[in-house]
Parts: sequence; structure tokens; C-alpha cells
Amino acid sequence: MKKKDDIVSKESGFLDEDDVEASRTSMSSNTGSSGGDDSFNVNDISASENKQVLVSKLIMIVVLLCAAFGVGYATWAFTSNTEQEDFESSFEGFANEIIQVSQINANAEFQALKALALSVTAYSLGAASGEWPFVTIMPSFYWEGHNTMAQMGASWIILTPIVTEDNRETYEQYVIDNQGWRNETWEQIGRIGPPPGPVAECIFRYNYTDWSTKCDNGTADFTFDPELPFYAPVHGVSVPLDNGLPGGYTQNNAWADPIIPPIAKEMMRTGEGVLSEAFGSSVYGQEFSGDVMPDSYLAMPVYDSFHEGENVTIVSFLTAAITWNFFSDILSDEGTAGIYLYLENKCGSTFTFRIDGPNVTFVGPGDLHDPHYDYLEISVNATDLRTPAQCRYVMNLYPSQEFEDQYRTNRPAVFTVGAIMIFVITALFFFLYDCLVKKRQNVVVASANRTGALVNSMYPKDVRERLLADERDNAGHESKMFGLPMVGNHSNSLTASTMSSSNNGVLFYNTTPIADYYPEGSLMVADLVGFTAWSSEREPAQVFVLLETLYGEFDRIGKRRKIFKVETFGDCYVAAAGYPEPMENHAVTICRFANECRRETTNIVHKLEVYLGPDTGDLKLRVGISSGPITGGVLRGSKSRFQLFGETYDNTFAVRNQSQAGRIHISQATADILKAKGRTKWLVPTEKTVVFQDNITSKTYWLKIRQAGKTFTNDTAVDSSDQASVTSDADHELDVIERSMNNNKKKRLVDWIVDSLTRSLKMIVAMRDQNKRVEKSSSVVPSLNPLDELAEIITLSSDKNDFKCDPSTVELPPAVLKQLQKYVSAIGDLYHENDFHNFEHACHVAQAITKLLSRVVSTHTIDTTTMAYVQKGEASDLHDNTFGLTSDPMIHFACVYSALVHDADHPGVSNAVLVKEGSELAEFYNQKSVAEQNSVDLSWNMLMQDEYKDLRKCIYTNQAELERFRQLVVNSVMATDIVDKEQSAFRKGRWNKAFSSEDGEDETEKEMTDRKATIVIEHLIQAADVSHMMQHWEVYIKWNEKFFRECYMGYLDGRQDSDPSQGWYKGEMGFYDFYVIPLAKKLETCGVFGVSSDEYLNYAKANRKKWELEGEQIVERYLANFRADHPPPESACTTAQQDLFRNELEC
Repeated sequence: MKKKDDIVSKESGFLDEDDVEASRTSMSSNTGSSGGDDSFNVNDISASENKQVLVSKLIMIVVLLCAAFGVGYATWAFTSNTEQEDFESSFEGFANEIIQVSQINANAEFQALKALALSVTAYSLGAASGEWPFVTIMPSFYWEGHNTMAQMGASWIILTPIVTEDNRETYEQYVIDNQGWRNETWEQIGRIGPPPGPVAECIFRYNYTDWSTKCDNGTADFTFDPELPFYAPVHGVSVPLDNGLPGGYTQNNAWADPIIPPIAKEMMRTGEGVLSEAFGSSVYGQEFSGDVMPDSYLAMPVYDSFHEGENVTIVSFLTAAITWNFFSDILSDEGTAGIYLYLENKCGSTFTFRIDGPNVTFVGPGDLHDPHYDYLEISVNATDLRTPAQCRYVMNLYPSQEFEDQYRTNRPAVFTVGAIMIFVITALFFFLYDCLVKKRQNVVVASANRTGALVNSMYPKDVRERLLADERDNAGHESKMFGLPMVGNHSNSLTASTMSSSNNGVLFYNTTPIADYYPEGSLMVADLVGFTAWSSEREPAQVFVLLETLYGEFDRIGKRRKIFKVETFGDCYVAAAGYPEPMENHAVTICRFANECRRETTNIVHKLEVYLGPDTGDLKLRVGISSGPITGGVLRGSKSRFQLFGETYDNTFAVRNQSQAGRIHISQATADILKAKGRTKWLVPTEKTVVFQDNITSKTYWLKIRQAGKTFTNDTAVDSSDQASVTSDADHELDVIERSMNNNKKKRLVDWIVDSLTRSLKMIVAMRDQNKRVEKSSSVVPSLNPLDELAEIITLSSDKNDFKCDPSTVELPPAVLKQLQKYVSAIGDLYHENDFHNFEHACHVAQAITKLLSRVVSTHTIDTTTMAYVQKGEASDLHDNTFGLTSDPMIHFACVYSALVHDADHPGVSNAVLVKEGSELAEFYNQKSVAEQNSVDLSWNMLMQDEYKDLRKCIYTNQAELERFRQLVVNSVMATDIVDKEQSAFRKGRWNKAFSSEDGEDETEKEMTDRKATIVIEHLIQAADVSHMMQHWEVYIKWNEKFFRECYMGYLDGRQDSDPSQGWYKGEMGFYDFYVIPLAKKLETCGVFGVSSDEYLNYAKANRKKWELEGEQIVERYLANFRADHPPPESACTTAQQDLFRNELEC
């Protein structure tokens, strides 16, 4: 691989043999400059603390283990206790709910049966016949009993009057005589079941063993209980309706049921309702059934009156068979499962229920709950009802494992493991850190080296060593500024860490300032001519691309030549040789450095023109060099750096200011050193003198370099005053170089246009659905003049979809790229060599359009450096805010395409001249927008040729896309004819309808959006066409003079009647007032171009103001420049030419 200096010396032809040798010496000395005291001994620093680090690691391990155990246990205990508390509190809440509701239900059943007893009493008091027991059952007993059963959940209810032995026979006959009520009741219930049969002739009792019956008439096998000396025959029965009307129970003695006598005794004794013990449902004398709820009887006395006290007598009683379901439907939460209810009768009857939400299951007799939960027992009286022998029921509630499981989760384990894992991970990271200590130390060393490199780039070696020495002196100490402690570090050592206050309150540094006097050396100051105007046409990112590329190359050259870079500000680059490190050949070295920088600038700007647009290749480096003593040092404070001061510094800037584009200007002091070093051949005297401070004048020189018998100069165009000072060989070489650059300019502009259109094509392809079938589209447009196709509204795409793929990943077919390159070149060939309406002007318009489109708030934007697309906003929102301009890449392509073709084949005169001359084009296009229509037709017909078929298929894939592309091009190019009054009035009316109070109420939202988009597109190209008037002053003057020269040439050729110079000054002000400034305001009104609208408006106003002050003198300069470039012809002249030259030379 070749060395870079060999490539430079052999390929560029700008360095002589001494130059190459010096470069090699510089490279070798740079290579060996590191080491020794310049390096930081980080390894020694870290080794001294290894012991402390080891102890710290051991302590950390112990702390982590203890903390992991403690936090893990605490986490487990806390989360477990929390779940236990939730479990216990939830059980307690549900248990209390069960107790409360069950007691309410039991009391409700008692009250329901008592209400029925009162109804019976009320009926008996109103009966027409006799007294108890000779009372006929009330006809509604069955229905009221049925309702009471529903309220109580009872199986049946019976009414048993009290019959003594004395009135037994009378009662039996009474029942037989009055049994008609039974048929009436049967009729009332709808004759359900068989009709009731005749009642028994005597009071009998069932034998519950063989279900036989026997009259209780005082026989030997029946005796009265001393506490119950009477009969209790069933007189009325209420059972579920489906069972019909039972007839066989009437006259059945209730004492036959062994459960009833005990509760009847307690009832007779207390006069209150009594609840029996539990027994197997409907199976007397048998054990409890595991799948059937236990039952009990509830006896309720019936009195002969409503009076209270001793005057009332129990004449009958009601008995209801109820199921132990007081706690059914208590819990509505179906997710609550597993509460056990142990019901205990103090006389020995016990059984267990399980409650699962609203469902209650009888588990079985006895205590069947899990004794593990005895500690959570809740025990209360199940009911306040009386029981025989005061054997009251007690309700005991317990949770179960299933209930607890509802509140038990894996959270304690998860949280505990999580807490421990935190410490485990911390420990792993700690051990990983420990394993990577050596690697970390290497990183620290590398970081220190990078820091040293940064310091090296900011400060010279001796200055750096003094800064480090001051830092070491202040290490370990705290200094105070305004009473606040500040720890010393590199940054603070330059600001406040070494500062203190004097008695008078003045703040000063404790250390000696870092400053030196350098007796000799050379300084170079360089900047770019035309940079300010160029940057006004670019995006900020493009400006930085240029500067970073140039400065980066200068830095590489300077490093190789041991040049010290002092500073950069804006486009100005300052470098020195001999400061601060002494250099014997400082003047020779700085001249070589400046010459190489100038050459590389020329190469770089021409290469970047393809990416950064027109006029980039016109930028040239202007250099000034001077030599002499200088003061340099570090001004400590915020953002400190090494700086130079003194007369030499100021003189160098003065020499630079008097330099020219592409040339290196040398002071007399530098020239004297070059002469002493035998480099007199490099010097070309100028007739200029530079005025330094104190009005001291000095002669200056241009730099030239000779190689291998040939002379090269660094200038691109030598002033006439210096012609004698430069050899003809040097002029010849410069002409060859400049001619080569100029010949390639059109190619660079073509490449830039191709690059811009390629990016738009990639966006078009990326927006398409690749799976969608391509429709056949016609390549022929109806044979109309473009002006006849002008549309009031262009129907644009309403699709808000984003890219289907990343445009930067799209690869266009080679045939498309080749045809695009060929087409743009062919369009460039259509442009004539006019001063203004030429291919360079088309590229300038395209550049302005590209900038304006980039300022539209877009869904994607282009990274100027990587040429990649990056997201900027949501597509749907931006589509609405920008009238759809961001959603259709076809608009971007069509705008740049329109800029490219809008002045193709322009004749260099206005449409009015063409119409006046009666040209064929004017006749063909009906004297309307002649040049514009011709440009559209020529470029479109060329695009429709068969050799560009692949390019067309890439631009559009169906007829709709073709028509939209055509309409965009026609409207855009036609909009550049701003003189046609009909078109101007047409566009003004559309603007007012879209953006003023004249709303298009009859238009849809889509039509109004398309109308606004159409207007914005047309104003976009209008603004781009005159963008030079809304850009930097130098850009404006450059293109304004080109337009003046074109118009003046038309006048001299006799094609224009009036001398444009006579009204040019006022015409420009009028054009600003009535077209340019209002146009800039419209860009601001439409609200889609961001800050560019403000930028254009500000430039337009500033340029107009400056033109008003200087315009007349500028027009005179235009004329003088034109006359200098166009001497009077030797042949016959036109009248205009005679007028022009009548005061100078005769024709």
C-alpha cells in the first residue's frame, strides 16, 4: 500500500522533493513523539490501592450475604403475615355475616309461625259456632299455612286443638259433622290430587313402625302424660300444593310423633314457641342422612283470645317441620368457599354444615371441622328460641383449608426470592466487576490516553506539562471561591480551584499565568470566499458537512507537517508553525501547509458539489500568512484554550483580508524568511500594499511553487497588475487546471440533479405496495398545449400510509439510473449559454425547491451525511397539516423535475419579445407563455421516447399516476410565467378562495385540501425561481447581474426596444414591493415551510433596503463590467451598440 505523501507528491504534482522529505520527517517525528513524561502512569496509581480494594471486596461480600438473609427473611415474614391477616380478617367478616343473617332468618321463621297462630285465634273469635275445640278450621288455613311455609322453608304445618277426655266423643262427632270444609278447600286449590275421603271416626294415632292406626279411646295401651292430660288431634294440615289435600291425617293424635310431646310440654309450661331437637328428615327414629338436611319441629301456642296474662288459655297449637337452613343463601360471594358450621345442642345433638357462598351442604352428625383451625373458632347462640330442657343450640364457625387457600399465594416466595435475587445479582455484578478489574484498569488507561490526546490537541506540549504540574501542586487540597469549597480537577484548575480573593475583594489566581513570548514563528489564517452566501442557501446540516470535511482534512495535513491548530471560528481556520514549539523552517512549513490546504479545498468542494448542490465547487480558499514574534498562553477560565496575541496575529488577518479567492497572500516578513531559506522562487510580488496597525504599510507577495522545471501557482485567476510577475508556464498550468474544473462543473451539476431525483424515486418506490399488480399506462398525452391543461385543482393522493419499506434500502434498477443520468444530461444540453436562463439557473431553482421541501414538516427527512431517511413525525397528522404534501413523494419528484426543465431551450428574451417578433413558437402557442410551454413540450416529448421507458415505469405505474405527474409538471412550469395577466388573476382568485375569507363552501374537504396543495406547489416553484432575491445579498447581486447582462445583451442585439439600465434600479424596487415580498408573505401564510418563510421574508426586506441605498451605483458597475467583457465589435454595429460605445470607441 502506498504512503499518503508518495501519493500526494506523485499524483497531485504540487510538492517538490524537499516537501516530500519534510513530510516524511514530520511523520516519523510525530510517530515517536509519545511516551516519557507525556504518558499517565495509571497502572502504578491503581496498584497502590489494590490492598484497600481487596479489603473492601471482602467486607462487601459479608455485607451482601447478611443483607440478603435479613431482607429475604423480613420479606417472607412480612408478606406471609399480610396474607395471614387477610385470611383471618376475611374469615371473621364472613363468620359475623353468617351469624347475623342466620339469627335474623331464625327469628323471621318464628315470627311467621306466630303470625299464623294469631290468624287462627282471630278466626276462632269470629266463628259462629261454639268454643274450642269445637271450632271449624278456617277456610283459608291451607293458603295462609302455605304462605307461612314459604316464609319459613317448612315442610308442613299442622293445627292441633286441645281435646280432653271429657269432650273427646263430642269433638269426634263434631269433626265428622263439619268435615265439609275439606271439600271446599279441595275446590279452592284446583282439585289437585284425589278428593279428600271421609275423616276418621275417632282420634287415632299412627304407629311409625308399621304405619298402622289405632283409636286412642282410653284403652290400656294409651295413657296420658301427667304433663299433657289431653289429646292433640290434627285438625288442619298445610302441605306443598303439589301434594294435594291430605285427608288421612285428620284426627291423628300428635302425641304419636315422639318429637312433639317434649316441645309441647315446654310450650304449655312457658306459653311460648319451642324448637325441638334435630332429627333425620321425615324418618323418625333413624340416624341422620349425610345428604339430607336435619329437621326440627317448631311448636307455637294458639290462645283463646288476644288478651295477655292469666286470663288467656292455650286452646290449640301449631307445629311446623322446618329444615336447618337458617344460613342458606347467606353469602352472596360465590368465590367464598369452605366455611364449616358446627351446630351443637347442649343436650348432646350435634351436626356439621359446610358453607360455600350461597350453597350450604349438610356434612353429617357430629363435629366434622378441621381441628387445625380451632384457634379461629367463633361461637355464638344459633337462635334465641326456647328448646326442651333449655338445650339451646350453639353455632361454632371454623375456616377450612380450602378457604385459607383462597388467601394463600406464592407472593411470599416470589418476593423473597426476588429480594434475594437482587442481592444475588448484585453479588454477581460485584464478582463480574472484580473479574473485570484489570480490564477496567485498561479502560481507564485508554481513557487517560484519550484525555491526554485531547489535551495534546488543545495545548502544546510545554503548556500541557505546566498545566499538569499546577494540577499536581494543587492535588489533595481544597480551595475556596466565594466561601464555597471546590475540589481541584483539570477543568477547575483553569477556572476557580486555584483562585483566591485579595483584601480589596478582587479574585485572582494563586498560580503564575501560563503565558510565553515566542520570538519567531509563522501564522496562517484561511477562510472560504463566498461561504456566507453559499451557506444562506443550505440547510445547517449541509453547512457542517462542508466545514467538518474541510477542517478534518486540514487537521490531517497539519498533523503530518507538525502544524499547531490554533482555533477555528465560522469558516476561518487558524494554524501556526513555530508557536509554541520552536521550528527552524516555520515559514517554509506553513507555506507548504497552506498550499496543500488550498489544493485539497479545491478537490473537496468539487467532490461535495454532487451532494451539497450548485455553487459548492465555486468556493475557494483565501489564505494570509505572516511571520514574527507573538505572545501565547492559556487564558484560564470557562472553556479555556491556548491563544495567540500580538502584532503578528493582527497582521496575519490583515494580509488575509487583502488576499484573493484561491490564492495565498504572504507578508513581507514571511517573504524575507523564505528568501533567506532559498525559496525566492516561491514569491510573486504584488503591487498591493497592506496597511497594518499604526498606518504601517508593507509590500506583499503571492505564493508559487516550482516542481521538476515547471511552475505552479496557487491562484486561479491572476490580476492584470500581476501578469508580468508570473511566468507563462505557471499561467498555462493554471489555465489547464481551471479549464478542467470548469468543464466538469456541468457534469457535477448533472450528478447533483440525478442524486436529488434518485432520492425522490426511492421514496416513490418505497411508498408503493410491491405486491400490487402494475397497471398498463399510456405514454401518450392528449395533443393539447400545456397551457390548455392548466388545472384549477390537482387531485392528489389521499393515502396517508407511510413507507412500506425504508427508502434507503431501495435499490433502483441499473437501467433506471442509467436512463435518468442520460435524461438529465440531455435536458442540460437543451439550455443555451444565456447569462441567466441557463442550466446553472435551473440547478439553483432546484436547490431552492429542495431546501423549501426539506423545511416542510415532513414525516421523514434525509440525513445529509448518511443519506438515510429518519422519522420526524406521525404521517396522519402531517398529512392534514401540510395539505398532503408529505404523503406523496410524487410531489417532491415533480417539483425538482419541474425546476430542471422549466427554462429548457430558453431563448434568452422574454415572451413579449417572442410574440413581438412573431416567432413560430409564439404562433404555435397562441402568444401565451411561449417559453414555458416550449420547455414542457420539449422535456416531456423527450421523456416519452422509448429509450426512457424504464425510467417512466419507475416514475409512474398506472394511468392515474401518469396524469397526476403530468398535471404537477404543467401547473408548476406554467406558474413561472408571472407576467401573463390572465394566469396571475387566475392564481390570485384561487389563493383568495383557499386562504382568505372567500371560502369554498360548495367544496368538499378533500377538494379544499387539494386546492391549497395546488396553490402551495405553484408558489413553491415561483419562490424558487426568484429565490436569489430572497437569499444573501451576494447571491442576489450575483444572479441579478446575470439577469441584467442577459437583458442588456437582448437590447444590444436589437430584440428589446428599451435600455434596461435606465429603469433597472426602480424596476427592482417595484419587483420587490409588488411581487417578491408579497410572495414571501404568502409562503408564511400557507404555514407549511417552517422557518424558511421567515428567512425568505427577512432576506427580501433586507435586500430591498440595501438596493434602495446602493442600487444606482450597482447598476453603473453592471454596465462597466459588461463593457469590459464586451468590447466594441469591428464590424457594423446596431443602433443600441452605437449608443453604448459612442463615448468610447467608434464602430
